[in-house]
Amino acid sequence: MVKSEVTFEDWFHQLEAYGLKSERFYESLDAFTDKRALAISMVEWLKAAYYAGKAEGDQIASYLD
Repeated sequence: MVKSEVTFEDWFHQLEAYGLKSERFYESLDAFTDKRALAISMVEWLKAAYYAGKAEGDQIASYLD
């Protein structure tokens, strides 16, 4: 089995549904004038990335068992 390594840059610039992840991220930055709301939004982005990576890691681990 060959393990495919995806860099952060590759993942960040992937097409997802209707646009690139990076485009959605930067558009969300532009939408906020309130720094607190921006910080809350960025934490949500980080949580989503964490859970997506964790789920992928869990799938790989169960495959290797």
